[in-house]
Amino acid sequence: MDLIARNHLVSELVTLLADGEYAALVRKAPLSRINAEQIAAAVREYGRQIVPFPPSGYQLIDCIAVQGSSPQAWSVVVPLFTREEGRSDLSLELEIGQSQDGSYVAQIDGIHVL
Repeated sequence: MDLIARNHLVSELVTLLADGEYAALVRKAPLSRINAEQIAAAVREYGRQIVPFPPSGYQLIDCIAVQGSSPQAWSVVVPLFTREEGRSDLSLELEIGQSQDGSYVAQIDGIHVL
């Protein structure tokens, strides 16, 4: 996977999440397994302010190729950061796939406490 493209996509998604733009987040990841209301509920339940992804966070992303996927896809766990904690125990779980034109698209699998 092209790390620059992956990091750009992750940054866009986390910024939308941090800004509370849950509907826009789901539009950016249209094949998501959770909807905007479920994302909002998970963030509200966590009770802390998610912040945009810091440059130091990219090395913490866990990315594993999904075997047998066509086109190629990766299971991605993105650690989230909050204003109150810095690195939190909350994670954004994604699947990132490569489309026919070579661009990357994401689906949100969930937001979970590690």
